[in-house]
Formats: sequence, structure tokens, C-alpha cells
Amino acid sequence: MGTPEKQSAAQEELSFEQALANLEEIIQRMESGEAPLDSLITHYQTGVKMLKLCRKRSEERRVGKEAIV
Repeated sequence: MGTPEKQSAAQEELSFEQALANLEEIIQRMESGEAPLDSLITHYQTGVKMLKLCRKRSEERRVGKEAIV
């Protein structure tokens, strides 16, 4: 898996589409009801990071489009 710092750096490099796909996968795992509680907590924390990254990428695109116009 790697250290949390390396995982965080790798997550920062994800595109919007990759982060969204990760978030959707996490949601499916959590909704399945088969994951243990400690796993759910980890999934939730990762999901929050993916959501923040999606919002960041979306904002970056919005700002980039506004600069063009």
C-alpha cells in the first residue's frame, strides 16, 4: 500500500474522472453492507478525500474556462 504521505501524493495526481471512479467504487463497497466497521471507516475517510479532490478538479476546470472566456 505505501505510506500515507505517498498515498496522499498519488491521490493528488488523480484526474477528476479517476477520483470520481474511485469515489463510486468506495460508495458501492460501503453500500454492500459486507465490509467490517474498521474498513468502513477507512473507506469513508478515503471517500471524503476523493470528494474533495473532485471538487478541487472541478473548480480548476471552471476557473480555466473562465480565463479562456
